Amino acid sequence: MRIVYAPNFSFKRCGELGSETGLKFLHGLITNGHYVYPFSLNDMERLFSPICHRMFGKKGANKALLRTCINIEPDILLLVHGNQIFSHTLADIRRAVPNIKIIFFWGDAIWDDAPNLDLIHEKLPYLDGVFITTGGEWLVPYAGEDRIVAYIPNPVEVSIDRGRAFEAQQTEYDLIFFGSEDPQRTPILKTIKERLPALKIGFFGCLGNPFVFGIEKEKITFQSKMALNLTRRNDVLLCSSNRLADTTANGVLTFCDKDSGLQPLYRENEVVYYSGIDDLISKIQYYNENDGERIKIAREGWKRAHEAFSAQRILKFMIDATYRKKDYTDIPWPRFILEDGNKVCWDDHLISCRISS
Repeated sequence: MRIVYAPNFSFKRCGELGSETGLKFLHGLITNGHYVYPFSLNDMERLFSPICHRMFGKKGANKALLRTCINIEPDILLLVHGNQIFSHTLADIRRAVPNIKIIFFWGDAIWDDAPNLDLIHEKLPYLDGVFITTGGEWLVPYAGEDRIVAYIPNPVEVSIDRGRAFEAQQTEYDLIFFGSEDPQRTPILKTIKERLPALKIGFFGCLGNPFVFGIEKEKITFQSKMALNLTRRNDVLLCSSNRLADTTANGVLTFCDKDSGLQPLYRENEVVYYSGIDDLISKIQYYNENDGERIKIAREGWKRAHEAFSAQRILKFMIDATYRKKDYTDIPWPRFILEDGNKVCWDDHLISCRISS
């Protein structure tokens, strides 16, 4: 298919940010055999601003997206977040390219106080497919006539996620975490540092340490034994940042809170689940001292990530679902899918199991 692909590539950063989801999807689309025309939203804002500042380039970027779709006549416009894009621009694109399908991906939080949710709702009348990295009833407000809404996991891309940390002969860190502080995470991070002083810890973006991106983050991940996957909220079904995909797909043993409800994604022989800080501390110590068992679980998590959550597989599902192709619901992750406002695949047992636990 012919696809205009519109994420934020942040070309201005000259590769500093590295392998974000936007790049993983780009590689996945091309590997799946599509003709892809990249349209970097934030860079187009700067390009069409008289002073190269995004604030003054929004209108120009919207006009450019419309013109691009007219020139390319794509089968699909794939929009990643797209906070810059006006709803009337999507309406104009639909009029100019009548047979186009507009697919929308959202990889951030969608709980009530999350930012920019109003920008999604404004676009809904013009979207054929909406794919969000949160499951369950949280998806219902985005459903509607002539629209597919579904949960998808964060993608893994083999050409980007090249690490096999479980094979590292020497490691730089015993335990890593990438992420900012918040009232839920900060006490956990501080307690680990206090109670495990001998551990080689790399916490980045928190506890006074700077963030790391791109190749520096990649090198740290490839040379680490274990990682924390700490989400801001554990009561939102299947919600996790791309942190989990990044660590498992690069062979790092990853710890997940049992209350996070991620068991349908990774089994207990693929990541390590814990209940409370004492259990977490105990398991960090155990797997740090037992390399054989750590390596075994990390390898299984790595296999699961690449086999089940590849960008190619996720994108095929997104496109097949949007076109309502036969057997599109045959996927290896939890099925939370609404067609035309109706639940066609809804893994209720996952919700009930989580509530009962």
